[in-house]
Amino acid sequence: MFKYDQIPSFTGLQTGRRTTNTQGISVKFSESSTQAVIRAAYLQVFGRDVYEGQRLKVSEIKLENGEITVREFVRQLAKSDLFRKLYWTSLYVTKAIEYIHRRLLGRPTYGRQEINQYFDLASKKGFYAVVDAILDTAEYSETFGEDTIPYERYVTPGGLALRTNRVGSISDKGTQVDKEETPRFVELGEVKQNRTEPDVQFRTLQGVNKRREQTKQFKLTSTEDKTQLQTVIRAAYRQIFERDIEPYILKNDFSELESKLGNGEINLKEFIEGLGISDLYIKQFYTPYPNTKVIELGTKHFLGRAPQDQAEIRKYNQILASSGLKGFIGAMVNSMEYAQTFGEDTVPYRRFPTLPAANFPNTERLYNQLTKQNDDLVVPSFEPVKSRMDNTKLPLMGLAMADMAIQARKMDMSKPKFIELGRSFANGDGQSVEVGVGTSRRKPARIYRMNPGMGQEETMLVINSIYCQVMDVFSGQVPGEFRRSDLESKLRNSEISVREFVRTLASSDIYRRRFYTPYPNTKVIEFLFRHLLGRAPATQAEIRQYNKLLADQGLKAAVEAMVDSPEYARYFGEDVVPYKRFPSLPAGNYIGSIKADADLVKQSWSDLSPSNLTGKSS
Repeated sequence: MFKYDQIPSFTGLQTGRRTTNTQGISVKFSESSTQAVIRAAYLQVFGRDVYEGQRLKVSEIKLENGEITVREFVRQLAKSDLFRKLYWTSLYVTKAIEYIHRRLLGRPTYGRQEINQYFDLASKKGFYAVVDAILDTAEYSETFGEDTIPYERYVTPGGLALRTNRVGSISDKGTQVDKEETPRFVELGEVKQNRTEPDVQFRTLQGVNKRREQTKQFKLTSTEDKTQLQTVIRAAYRQIFERDIEPYILKNDFSELESKLGNGEINLKEFIEGLGISDLYIKQFYTPYPNTKVIELGTKHFLGRAPQDQAEIRKYNQILASSGLKGFIGAMVNSMEYAQTFGEDTVPYRRFPTLPAANFPNTERLYNQLTKQNDDLVVPSFEPVKSRMDNTKLPLMGLAMADMAIQARKMDMSKPKFIELGRSFANGDGQSVEVGVGTSRRKPARIYRMNPGMGQEETMLVINSIYCQVMDVFSGQVPGEFRRSDLESKLRNSEISVREFVRTLASSDIYRRRFYTPYPNTKVIEFLFRHLLGRAPATQAEIRQYNKLLADQGLKAAVEAMVDSPEYARYFGEDVVPYKRFPSLPAGNYIGSIKADADLVKQSWSDLSPSNLTGKSS
């Protein structure tokens, strides 16, 4: 039984006046005893030791500081994802309740009646309510209190024997002596002969050149020593640009960064990051090369090594594609590896002398070749081999391709004629493959973005595109009744973003009268998806979700949920006007979006519209 006791005690007596002296005071717990209690809690709740990454570090710290009790610590362990995965998700409810009851109360359940009580609670309130109900019972309080780890209370000799004894091992139990055998690989690695000192040194240094011992590290300790500052700056240039950068090459490109570093406004890590996103670095190491070569050079310049594996290349390739060179450099400079290796004040250096054997040869080979003189990749980029000549321009190849094209356009007389007449061509020689589902997939929508410093005409184009998208009107035919002059003024003055403009317009009275009042909720949801997300609803689950939201909280809540959704933020952000996305949607949602877009509500002020400004259906 483990009990957590953090009450200080006095080992000696004091007489006289009260004083703040701590002499004679001891504490009944120490770091080792605290960790023993925590380990006992993990063993009781999970049934085993957990991995380091699965431990609840924050809860352990709170327990050690006395901010929570042992009962609360056990509660947080029982509500963790690991416990839920072990004893809830993978089991049916009755078996899960039996396991949880034994782990938290230290005894099995008392029959079906007790299981039914927790089963009913689980069906109504879920897993966490079952954990709270068990830990808040009077039985738990009387047995374990606030500071005792739960333990097995119903262990009998018979039960213990059933757990440990197996057939054929009862008679031999306690009589076997384990013999310690030396592993075979240790025996094979033993040295059978005496070796001389030169032989030992040769074997120690085999495969490692002298440069392993000749790594110079440059560290900026003080900005007051200008000589040391210039030495560190030139070392940074050599590391990032692979050569000395003379003033006649630099001109004034990096004078601002050097000045800020000398004045202490930025640290050396920020100076290195500034060099990485400079125009010179982009010109020398980003523009001429494919992404894989850029990643290899980036790890060489900023982490001092070659890429570890293809998984790391895929990770940085995704960052390069989504965030550009600046995001890629920032991800490396702000990584935990950079902080642990170089910190804030050390220039990155070649680290292959200290790397594991798996990455040592690649990094050594990478540092032994010059970027400008060698395009070979240390880590393969799967770049296809290109011929020096265009094969399609060769006479024989061009003639063969022309003959193949003629043969492809000829009618196959071996098949029925109606089949050949219905053939589709993707090259413009016949019927388009997309006729019948709409050819809009070939016509990407124009995207309007609100950028700082835009002119009056460009701003007006963005505002009109918002009205065209949200209010479903033709471009250049926005009626005055639809315009919101207050929103337009705020958008011009950068007081609100395009997202706020769309949110307010879709929640306005004119939108309510035009698209909400005359139609049932299902049609309203279709309108909202088309106007705010640029597509039709993909599944019935989406329709049910927003139908419930419309019924319970109204139009404004549905608009808020859609505009604040991750999908809206991913595709439109704060400054992009929503647009028709169905040309790039999957096939499952493409046809539905095409049909929904064909059912446009245009010119609501005319008699031909299905709705008008008064909100009555025509």
